[in-house]
Amino acid sequence: MPQKDNDRLFGAKASVSHDAPLARDFSSSNQQQTDSITPPSDGSTVSLLQKDSFSYNALDQNASLPPDVSTVAPFSLWNSSRRQKLLLLALALVDLTSNMSLSVLAPFFPDEAAKKGVSDTTSGFIFGVFALVQFITSPIFGKLMPVVGARFLLLAGQFFGGGCVLLFGTLDYIPTSDENTTLFTVMCFVVRGFAATGCTASNTASFVITANAFPNNVATVFGILEMATGLGLMIGPAVGGVLFQVCPF
Repeated sequence: MPQKDNDRLFGAKASVSHDAPLARDFSSSNQQQTDSITPPSDGSTVSLLQKDSFSYNALDQNASLPPDVSTVAPFSLWNSSRRQKLLLLALALVDLTSNMSLSVLAPFFPDEAAKKGVSDTTSGFIFGVFALVQFITSPIFGKLMPVVGARFLLLAGQFFGGGCVLLFGTLDYIPTSDENTTLFTVMCFVVRGFAATGCTASNTASFVITANAFPNNVATVFGILEMATGLGLMIGPAVGGVLFQVCPF
């Protein structure tokens, strides 16, 4: 055989024998990776990213959850303590009465205000100032909460708001004329704004008390309190109409 052919042949053999360990290593590595991603018997799959992050045992459906994951039992009023039941009832009454004071004037106030020379537009602003004051004072009471405490803010808001609602009923005794309704209008705005301030204080405090008393069921209890809020807005006009028939403005 010619020398050139021999060199070519032996050179090729030497090249193959030199690369053989690499081929074996690559084959072994490939086999290890294939074994590492063998699908489990239950038919689920494991990605390479999951395999690199943690062992397959962590993907077992029967494996325990991490310590930071906890299951919370659904809220049950019957299984709650007596203190929690009374507290939930009190907070529901707070939201109910606070929102009743917002809508209780609807059946009679526009007509009574018109008799004193107040326009319908002004009557609408007197209604709307309640929500405006709530919007302005809510963050203020949030800042005051750590200073005065939620309990004090709740009780003070209820007494102050309730007193202003009663005081609003005495505004009918303010003398007015067709030319001068300024005093009556101003007092309506002032008393209505103070009533909204008291209601906002109690509502803001009720949120904090709810979060502390029901830490595992905050969303459910908030939903119950929102039901009381809607109920207050709904029955407020009916209660106002009945009270106006019994004892006119």
